[in-house]
Amino acid sequence: AANLLELILGAVGLAVLAVNFIPLPIMQGPWINYAGLVIILAGMVLRFISVRTLGKFFTVNLTLHNDHLLITTGPFRYLRHPSYSGLLLSFVGLGLSLNNWISLFSLVIPILIIILKRVDLEEKMLISQFGQEYINYSKKTWKLIPGIM
Repeated sequence: AANLLELILGAVGLAVLAVNFIPLPIMQGPWINYAGLVIILAGMVLRFISVRTLGKFFTVNLTLHNDHLLITTGPFRYLRHPSYSGLLLSFVGLGLSLNNWISLFSLVIPILIIILKRVDLEEKMLISQFGQEYINYSKKTWKLIPGIM
């Protein structure tokens, strides 16, 4: 969790610096800023709903409880890691709202890489805990981004 926080802070810092020192706008006009804010909010809502759906099984650290259940309702019906999807979506929105290509890539790429590493560890834990049940579930759902992965 500390590495993720450090990465996020560094990415946000770089994104803000890029806006001020390397102007590479994604497009002209203010609507990109507003669209970015809407996407940030959508990501936050997805993350909030995901955490609420997990309830007591949500943890910041990768941990499974003794009585852990495989949650396949709510956003987990479509995505195996909707909380991470919401986090990623929020950072895409932030990059768009800053209206700078370097800001967008400096936010999305490192955060996507660390999320994918975390998802890989989490999926190994879930397979060891739930076995074939999780494997079957993973065949019916997207990992992070519908239609892509």
